[in-house]
Amino acid sequence: MEIVKKKSLLIKGTVLDKYQLERYLESVAVNHILQDHSDKNTYPNFWLIQNLKEINKTYNLLNEQIKLKIPIHPARRVGLR
Repeated sequence: MEIVKKKSLLIKGTVLDKYQLERYLESVAVNHILQDHSDKNTYPNFWLIQNLKEINKTYNLLNEQIKLKIPIHPARRVGLR
């Protein structure tokens, strides 16, 4: 005796059978718009730049403290490894 497993996909609160899933995926594919160039709004550039600025500030601060021979607490050295 063969056990048949039935799987359902929940999309936007609706359970779809195989036919409905095919129709949904077809509509997604038809409505998908291709562009020659990527949209800048899709990249997280703002947060990457902000994070890089913070990393650079911390790096520069630690380097200044090292040059001035100011002891660095071990908890602050964790990010340097």
